[in-house]
Amino acid sequence: MNEKPIAKAELFATLPPPWPESLLHEIRARIEARGERLIVLGQSMGGARALAALDRDGGQGVRGIILDSTFASYQGVAQDKQRLHDERRYDVPATVIACEFPSVMLKEMIDAGHPYVAELGRIRDVDYVDLPTGHWPQFTRPAELGAA
Repeated sequence: MNEKPIAKAELFATLPPPWPESLLHEIRARIEARGERLIVLGQSMGGARALAALDRDGGQGVRGIILDSTFASYQGVAQDKQRLHDERRYDVPATVIACEFPSVMLKEMIDAGHPYVAELGRIRDVDYVDLPTGHWPQFTRPAELGAA
């Protein structure tokens, strides 16, 4: 197969537009009016876009940020190797919401030394919550996900 590479400008043109600042201000105003906390959930490429929007406006009022499978570039995901250097990451408590693989399977993979879970196996304080819903538990079981 002799495919022509995609130009960067052409690739960027396929991305959704960045969050309009007015949308972020509207969300913040509604949350604050109800006296609730603003927690930002960013998934996939949306995580990078959410962080960029929060960085532009200072993140005022944000009480938490949840990132799920976030990356900044489709090309980077396909081609770049991750290089993690700070060993302190293993001391950060983590909660694994096991949606697609049961926690028993993840623990078995860790015990077997499977590379897919090598980093997870090195974290010192991990809680597991089984929530067998697939990729989008925030839509299929939002109450259980929030409780976790």
